[in-house]
Amino acid sequence: MSVAADKFAAKPAAPPIGWSLGARVVVSAALLYHLVAVLIHPLGTMPQFDTPGAPPILPETVRPAFQPYITALSLDHTYKFFAPNPGPSHLLRYDLYYADGRKEIGDLRNQFPDKTQHWPRLLYHRYFMLAESLPRPRETPPASAPGVATLGEIVPAENVPRAPPAEGPPPAEIYYRGIAERLARKHGASRVDVFYRTHLFLDPPDLAAGRKSDDPDTYREQLLVSYTPGEQK
Repeated sequence: MSVAADKFAAKPAAPPIGWSLGARVVVSAALLYHLVAVLIHPLGTMPQFDTPGAPPILPETVRPAFQPYITALSLDHTYKFFAPNPGPSHLLRYDLYYADGRKEIGDLRNQFPDKTQHWPRLLYHRYFMLAESLPRPRETPPASAPGVATLGEIVPAENVPRAPPAEGPPPAEIYYRGIAERLARKHGASRVDVFYRTHLFLDPPDLAAGRKSDDPDTYREQLLVSYTPGEQK
């Protein structure tokens, strides 16, 4: 064979570089441990939607072996905000009454969160969490009861009942009143009515029929507190 032909002759293939059996076992075990750690919190939380009161899929006895790792990587999320059945969203709306007789009734700019006013995104998220984490009224009175106003309706101060208390200390009215006091100082109002606004989700058949997710009848309002600066607590 000539020197030129020998130069282009096929060379034996290099042996494949692979992990040893021990390395593969260790990495596989680590991946399996991480996968279980990611799933253990959502699967170990009591389901609250379709089957309230049902036991969690994973028993609590499994958690201690994974808890330090879950805490270190902040894996303790349930991931149930959007599924399986997300609940209604909540906003706070307020009406303003001024000493000179001016009124801002039913103005949707006076509500939060509002993505057109609250930015950057972190500020919007703060208002969003304030509205969502506020103690819920114990129950919503019927639409004809005093204290439940339709958008733009003026509620006489003397007809405004106190908000029903929510469970757990401190009383929910302390939160409601604190928000109203802050709004009164911010706007210089002589009276502030704060409403708990619930935005209901439409079912797929409603959307298929042409209804809009922001139709007026998808909102429900309940008066939380009517505050006048200087009134007795």
